[in-house]
Amino acid sequence: MESARIVAWHYNYLQRLNKLRSEGSQIVFLDETWYDTHDVVQKGWDDGAIKFPTLRSSVKDTNFMQYHKIPVPYPIPIEAAMMQTIRKANINKTYIVDKLAASYGHEVRLPPYHCVLNPIKLVWARLKSHVRKNNTTPTLSASVCEHLRGVENINSNLWSSCVDHTIKVGERYWIQDTTGDGEHFIVDLRESDTDDE
Repeated sequence: MESARIVAWHYNYLQRLNKLRSEGSQIVFLDETWYDTHDVVQKGWDDGAIKFPTLRSSVKDTNFMQYHKIPVPYPIPIEAAMMQTIRKANINKTYIVDKLAASYGHEVRLPPYHCVLNPIKLVWARLKSHVRKNNTTPTLSASVCEHLRGVENINSNLWSSCVDHTIKVGERYWIQDTTGDGEHFIVDLRESDTDDE
């Protein structure tokens, strides 16, 4: 079940987005991604015998805490405990991109944890799946770049389909939020066999 904070985030976002759409405003989606050139399709089995060690917090976490005058415990705890301490500090976050956009009369900000409302994520998923399936020389990044350039099914039809899909997801969120219906849904970001799913 989603927390009240997350529900409020997508409710407020969709309320504003619906208003902008009804006014005929231009909606622009931005995103960034990366691709590990060594990434290939991998399969394997895990019998559960290997136990992964709990990682200690990074220097980055301790530097962040010192910068924000949050006491750093000693000995340095595991990362999960460190992150819990940082969250409790309730640091007010500001983003340069928001300030920059506002200075030009634009608004930015998809709420956190809502990538399913950004159609670019679906395009990235399709592209990365294609490269992963065809990446036969994972040590040569030039080969991967050719796969990235050669994807023919990333086109305006796919984009339109991804936008339509995210609008439908937003509508389901909106109905859930405004009717109190507790029904939840799962959005699969993996590549599908058809463009219209």
